[in-house]
Amino acid sequence: MIRIKCKKCGTDYSFEDSEIEFECVGSDERSMGTENAYSAEIEYDCEKCGNSMRAQFDLWEYPIGAYNYSEYLSFGCTVLEEPNYWKYLQEEPEPDEDEQQ
Repeated sequence: MIRIKCKKCGTDYSFEDSEIEFECVGSDERSMGTENAYSAEIEYDCEKCGNSMRAQFDLWEYPIGAYNYSEYLSFGCTVLEEPNYWKYLQEEPEPDEDEQQ
């Protein structure tokens, strides 16, 4: 569950983890293998006051399958609860169309 709070009027909003999609934004080779960086964001206009809110969540996986580090940036809102990063790392990737044939 992700929760943010509008900085203008204080209204809280909740989003399911499934409402955001992390995308791989970088990759490096390190001593224990590959380190991947992922990023996802929520953009939402407050229904009460119209304030534009945005939260960006960044996640690093190193080695593959292991949570290494996370951080977030917020604009127009306060992040009350971050996504479940561990759950994202444990999800099975969807097979490519080529692999299904």
